[in-house]
This record gives sequence, structure tokens and C-alpha cells, in this order.
Amino acid sequence: MTNGARIYEITIRGAASKLVQVEFDDVQLRINHGCTHLRTGVVDQTVLFGLIRRIEDLGLVLLNVATVPTEASPASRAPDPAVDNRPGEMKESRDHGHHC
Repeated sequence: MTNGARIYEITIRGAASKLVQVEFDDVQLRINHGCTHLRTGVVDQTVLFGLIRRIEDLGLVLLNVATVPTEASPASRAPDPAVDNRPGEMKESRDHGHHC
């Protein structure tokens, strides 16, 4: 990884079909309020741009790209109850003002 590696959450319009869900089996995916949210692990911008290119290639509408705060160490703060750390799954998160 290069410096600047982060966790990103990407919001696309609409509920992802099963075919789209399979295409993004390498990221966490959840559908909420008519949007699909994709969350990466810790990646650099090259990986992020590749993910955005995949979204564009599928003709999906990109609504938002945001960084997700990461903690310096596991003991530095209490876990966020909105995030389930199991690979491939995300719990319902708080509304951050993104509506579809």
C-alpha cells in the first residue's frame, strides 16, 4: 500500500441487482433507502479509481465517494455499532444525509 491508503464508502443510485452484487463481491455492500453503498477495506487511490471505473462500466450512477474514518489502533476508540466487521457484510448505518 502506498501512503494515503484509506477506507472509502461509495454510494450508487438504486438497489443493486444480484448480478451487480456478484460484480462487487470484493467489497462490503448494503442496500439502504434506494441506494447501494459499497465500502472498501484499506485501499489506495489506484484501487479506488479502479472500483469507480467498474461502476461506470456497468452504467451505474455514482452519487457519492467518501472516506471512512479509521482508528489509529483498535484500543483508540470504542467500536462503531453501525459497522459489522465481518467480511462482506455491513449493518445498517446512521443516515449521513445521502438520500436517493
